[in-house]
Amino acid sequence: MTLLPETPDCAQLPERKSVAHEAASELSRRWHCDVDPIRLALFWLAIERKPDGSNGISVAPLFAGWTADEWQALLNAAQDETMLTWIVHQLQVSALNCPQKLLTELAPQLSTRRQWNRYLGLAALDLCQKLAAQGVDVQILKGAPLSALLYGDASLRDVRDIDLIVSQHDLTAAARALEAMGFKCQVDLHWLNTRHFRRNLREVSFHKLGGAIEVDLHWRVNNGWVGKSVNLKLNDNGPVTQIDLGKKVMRWFSIEQALALSDANIINSHHVEMKASVDRLRLAEYVAKSPGYSKHDFPRLQFSDAMSVIEATIRRIDIMAQIAHLTPTESARDLFSRLTIPKSEPRFFALWARHLRRIRSVSQLVALLLAAISPALQDYMRAKNHGFAALFVRALSRKLRNQVR
Repeated sequence: MTLLPETPDCAQLPERKSVAHEAASELSRRWHCDVDPIRLALFWLAIERKPDGSNGISVAPLFAGWTADEWQALLNAAQDETMLTWIVHQLQVSALNCPQKLLTELAPQLSTRRQWNRYLGLAALDLCQKLAAQGVDVQILKGAPLSALLYGDASLRDVRDIDLIVSQHDLTAAARALEAMGFKCQVDLHWLNTRHFRRNLREVSFHKLGGAIEVDLHWRVNNGWVGKSVNLKLNDNGPVTQIDLGKKVMRWFSIEQALALSDANIINSHHVEMKASVDRLRLAEYVAKSPGYSKHDFPRLQFSDAMSVIEATIRRIDIMAQIAHLTPTESARDLFSRLTIPKSEPRFFALWARHLRRIRSVSQLVALLLAAISPALQDYMRAKNHGFAALFVRALSRKLRNQVR
């Protein structure tokens, strides 16, 4: 895929008191981190609902007076967060003053991206049908159903892979069926039959066409130390959601299950990620408008000044922090900190120290300690034999040398 031009250094952008810059400056003082006005504006543009016609969109004041370099920085940040297609769609249907030249240059790339999003959605449905024909029940976790539900079109939410979930009982059968279809598992299938592999991990990836197509096969949605179980059987937690995928209609999870899946996607990540947060907050607004639900009832945004942006941002970050089991400052730093290079994976001790602050019970602490010393996926991938004792020793030695997980 064609890369966007190099991101301008936001630190070198002209200083001025726009709504986005004023809000970012005040939020930086509140959270003691460098809140990037570009990322703050990206966050709100991604959450924004359809324009309301004559009044334009409520977040428009954030972008008043922006330069071409700032718009370019926004588009680059959107690509980094795997949200470029959705953000460009938002710009196209709004009255914001993003230079048309930038959007025109992206048109071929976005056409390909939308076709790929749609293809992966249909491929996920096809895999579910083929596995069901072999007696293996799998379900799509995110992908096209979530895209259609929250963004109105399965092609507008950028996806990199296909996420499926299967019961542990059917894990080996699903893996063998995928390999028969030409997918290659990233670990020897022997490991999928071992208790410690299933306990230590919650998903494994399969690749096809040189890695162009990736399927992440899950057998649970939460890490063991999170302490939450999610029942994903259809009809067990309320009525299923009917998802319209153009010529196909599929039955997806209930609203309660969708919320639990979205929460799991956040709390199981090392960082609070922009795309997952946008998904969760858009889902919360969808739920608030559904009959019989009132959780997180968000009023219509009216960003007339910096204070309105600040208040609304604090409220959303408080929600994300509660879900992620982190402080608002940590959550805000993950989402809005000014970045000139991509985030690197945290070192071993820093990673588990952060997770330690996220646990809420003694049982979670025990599970966390077991996970910290147990082999990780990369250890299983590198294993040259099937001996667990040797694998455990090598994994523990690697972690004590403070290598990344």
